[in-house]
Amino acid sequence: GLTEALEVEFTREEHVAVAGVFDLIDLDGDGVISKLDFITAMQRHSAVNVFVLPGMDTSALLTDGECFDAVDATFEHIGGGKQRLSFSDFAAHFHRERGEKTPKTRTMTGIFDLIDRDGNGSASKLDFIAAMQQDQSVSDFVLPGVDSSRLMTDEKCFDAVDDLWGAITGAKARMSFADFERHFRQSMVDKTPKSKKCREVFDLIDADGQGSISKLKFLAAMQHNPRVDEFILPGADSSQVMSNEWNFDAVDAMFVSIAGGKRRINYTDFENHFRKVGGMQPAPRPELDRSRRRVLIIGPGFGRDMNPRQGLTIEQAGFQVHWVLNIPNPEQPNFPVGPYLGNIKAEIDWFRPDVVAVASKGGVYAVGLWQTGCWRGPTLMINAHPMCKHLPQGMP
Repeated sequence: GLTEALEVEFTREEHVAVAGVFDLIDLDGDGVISKLDFITAMQRHSAVNVFVLPGMDTSALLTDGECFDAVDATFEHIGGGKQRLSFSDFAAHFHRERGEKTPKTRTMTGIFDLIDRDGNGSASKLDFIAAMQQDQSVSDFVLPGVDSSRLMTDEKCFDAVDDLWGAITGAKARMSFADFERHFRQSMVDKTPKSKKCREVFDLIDADGQGSISKLKFLAAMQHNPRVDEFILPGADSSQVMSNEWNFDAVDAMFVSIAGGKRRINYTDFENHFRKVGGMQPAPRPELDRSRRRVLIIGPGFGRDMNPRQGLTIEQAGFQVHWVLNIPNPEQPNFPVGPYLGNIKAEIDWFRPDVVAVASKGGVYAVGLWQTGCWRGPTLMINAHPMCKHLPQGMP
């Protein structure tokens, strides 16, 4: 297994050190670390602090914004975006971090140091813009082929640098080395067929080649181009988007999800969204212990009050159950599903279910989650809703 392989590549002392630090963080001994576990240990245990972020005092992280951001970014870097870290994640990260790694990483370290001129371990957007403008080696590495020396007079160049900052940091105020390295490691990976398809579909929507997509452009492409429609909302027919309110809400919610609250979508937003959708399957759990399986139940339609036996059957079977009750009954004419999908997505991100369960009229929420890419994992549908004509391609 992975643990045995790591023991071969780590020295015995190193393996014991990693395991000891992991155990200090994993106080309840369940074998996984949440972000809260990680932050608490970084604040309270100097041994954890020195091992994970040597040279930074994290005891005051709850009152020092830069320190908190560094700890938060480190957790994200170790887990690759997961909400919980296993020992394998933790050990594999510190195995990679041992030594000075590869020439590629050394190059990234050097470029980051040119941006982080005061050497405090993080860079502001102003630091980034100044380095892009003044240092050709930074510009060539970060945006090859773009002359960033003119970014304060060339609006298109400035927008490209500004968009890249957002892609690297996720719109945070400061950029850590972990943010920088993660972005460029990913960008250096050979493009996959999925990425190539993303670019093709983006270009179909951005027909005038402006490099960004407005909501109007997005709606028009979804309405008139079946290839775009099938890629973005598989199984849906958006040709009537301007006359069907439910359909309009689904397309509108998808634009908002891709854009992340912005008024225009750039290619980085587009590819990042569909990369995440492609990797949204829950982590496989080989054990059959029901107490470790999580079922998220969408309340409307499941009859928690009117038909309590339905929900109790799942709860009494031994599963971990979480009810989503902060959404309205969708059984009314022209009900707008889109505005409530964010509530459900937030519950999914928090609970991390193995299965989402819906019944009857609640099925309209499941269809909305599928179509917007908020959930593509296993779904239990009792008394399928008429909106569910077929399952999205690739559904487990």
